[in-house]
Parts: sequence; structure tokens; C-alpha cells
Amino acid sequence: MKCKSNFKNGAWTFNFKAEPELGDGDFSNKVRFSRESFVIEMPKGFNPDDVHPDLYGLAVLLSVYPFVGKRIELDKAVSPVFANAFKKLSNKSISPIDEGIEVRKPPSHSVPGLAFSGGVDSTAALTLLPASTVAIFLERIIPEGVKTIYRKDAAKFSVEELRKAGRAVHSIRTDLEYLRDPVGFPVDVSNSVPAILLADHIGLDSIAFGTILESAYRVGHEKYVDYAVRSHYIRWGTLFEISGVPFNLVTSGISEVGTSKIVLESEFGYLAQSCMRGGVRNPCFNCWKCFRKLLLDRVLSGEPIPDDLLDKAFSIKEAKKFLSKDFIKHQNVIEFISSMYSGNHKGMRLLADKVCNNHNISMYKKWYSKSVKFIPAQYREHVTQKISRYLDIMSPKEEKAIEDYNLEEILSSDSYKTASDKFANYLLQ
Repeated sequence: MKCKSNFKNGAWTFNFKAEPELGDGDFSNKVRFSRESFVIEMPKGFNPDDVHPDLYGLAVLLSVYPFVGKRIELDKAVSPVFANAFKKLSNKSISPIDEGIEVRKPPSHSVPGLAFSGGVDSTAALTLLPASTVAIFLERIIPEGVKTIYRKDAAKFSVEELRKAGRAVHSIRTDLEYLRDPVGFPVDVSNSVPAILLADHIGLDSIAFGTILESAYRVGHEKYVDYAVRSHYIRWGTLFEISGVPFNLVTSGISEVGTSKIVLESEFGYLAQSCMRGGVRNPCFNCWKCFRKLLLDRVLSGEPIPDDLLDKAFSIKEAKKFLSKDFIKHQNVIEFISSMYSGNHKGMRLLADKVCNNHNISMYKKWYSKSVKFIPAQYREHVTQKISRYLDIMSPKEEKAIEDYNLEEILSSDSYKTASDKFANYLLQ
């Protein structure tokens, strides 16, 4: 894969040329390399020449990594430290290399950045980070004539409200997500590309995400995995660190239950909306995120869930798709909701029979403090104090329960399969 870029009137265009003979191209039959360029609109006063070469290389990798076969050739050299690390971590090469380039060091008086989405988890991260944090929203440019259910009204509202509140925030327009088909981020942390390219312009020393316990440690999936040994952290965590913008994962030890609790009590809570299909303060209530988030907010607030609301929830096509599977994505969150529900709705009772497996659900409202290692040292004390305002810390016994989380035996049991089939049949009615 070859990459060349040009900058004109604030628009930075990245052009790619695939080399099929070297393995470049579609990642799979389901994820295709659909376009050979993207543009990103940078703020006034930005100078591309000020971007450290390794930040440039990292941004390019996050844009096309899944579609690169054996090598990627840039129009700018990177440091040998960055190139050697990438080769070791991916078995792919990046060039050219300039032996005279040193790794980036954040400037003095630097600040943290946040790859901000406007969603609940991202807003929880914003709540926990210092007030000096710069929130950077990747605003998708929708090509003319393209029909989409994606709406950015709610996220743009959040950005404007943060500006009014005196917070530093950037909304950066780009069509990067159209490099792949289906539309989306080539890598799950590709939403940080604007922050990476702005790191020297702003003076960032880290980049935060709304990464939660379920995503980092796989709790709520089949089995707990220590994020520190996962290939995702080893590869991308290392490359971000070398580039002088290490991960700042303030919510990685907090469940979706915990981030929802934080946001309900946060000064920024009214801004949070994870649904990207609805309008401002008006979620679509027709997607999987809405099913989880809205029911979760109800049980956390102690509000009863009316039967007519549940009837509507269980009629959501996308929710039915996820719920009818033997294993439900973020199953621990669904277990929490079901366990906290005290009504007699048939669907909820059948769902509870399926997912309530005697876990200590109260631990999902607490902080798994071993995740503090994913917060840069200079921010640990501040973030720990902020977390303690909203959440208790897990006890050693609860930490062990998190680390022992394993659904594999439960999922294969006859009782689980029977309960799962009954619930699936209910959803078909």
C-alpha cells in the first residue's frame, strides 16, 4: 500500500494505492477496501508540517491497517523506533525510515485529548478527566447522494453545549469511514485520527476513549481476558505510546452500568446520547443501543418500566436479533437490567430466566481499580478521586469475580439452552 497526501485550504487529502501483489485489498468478504482516498478538514491555523512523522504514520495506519498486506509506503519518513515496533507487532513494514528522527515527546504544559463521540461512555470519560481535556469529535462527512440512517444532530449538540460551557472542543469533518464497506472505522480506535493529527497543534500528551470494562476485559462476553495481554493493547497501545499520545483509558475498569450511573449524576449528563440514529434528546428507540441504554437508565434511576414500554422494546428488530442469539453481546449488562427488574412482564421474566446466572451484579456499579495502569501516571490521582465521587471500588473478592468471569460452561448447559429457546420463541410471537 502506498500513501501520499496533499494539504490545501485546510483540507488534507490522503490518497492510497493498493498493491494486490503484496496482499493489499479487502480484509474479508464482509469488510472491503472500497475507496482509495479520504479527506479531513483541519482547523484554522493548522500546519501539516508541524505534525510529528510518527503521528502521521499512526494516523495512516489507523485508516488502512486492515487492508495492508506486507507493507505500507508513506510520503514521509517515520522514526526507526516506530518502524521497528510496527514490524515486530504486525509482521508488516512501514517506510521510509529516517534514522535521524527521534520519537515524539509531548510539549511542556500539554493536556489530555479525548476522542469524543457524545455517547454515554465517552461523556463518562469526559466527566472523569481534568477540565483541561480537549474533546475532539470526528464528524462524518456524508457523500452527496448517499442515503444513511446515521444522524449527527445529537453529537453536534453536545459539541456546541461543551463550547458554551467553556470547554475546549473540536469537531473535525472527515469521510475516513467511507474507506471501508460497510461504512465504519477500519480499526476501533480510528475515531482518534483527528486527535492524533491535532496532537502537536494542541499539545496533547495522551488520548482518552470511552473504552469500558466490557470492551477492554471482555466481561459480558464469553470469558474475561486481561486487556494488558490482548493483541489490541499490545499493538495499538504500544504505537500510541511511542508516538507520544499513550492511551488514557479512564473508563476501562468501569462497566456500562457504571458509566451510565456516572452520566446520570454528571453535569454533562444531559448531553449524552449513544444513539446515532435519533435527534437531539430524542433517541430513535429502534436500535440495540437504545434497548440497553434506556432500560439501564430506568433501573439505575429506580423508575418502574411500564409494560407498554417493554412491549415496544421487545419489538425492536435489531434488539430481537441480538437477544435471540444464545450468547448476547454485553450479556452482563442485560443480566443487570433483568435482575433489577421487579415487574411481571413475560418477556422480561423469560429474559431473566435466560441471563440471570447468580453473578454479583452489584459489582457492575463499582470500579475495577486494577485498570488504573491504563491511565497515564500524571492523571491517575485526579481520575481516581473523580471516580470515587460516583462509584465504590471493587473489593478483592469482587475483583476476583470479574477475573473469573466465564460463561463458557453456562452457555453449553442444557438449562441455559432451554431458557434461551423459550425466550427466542417468545420473540418470534
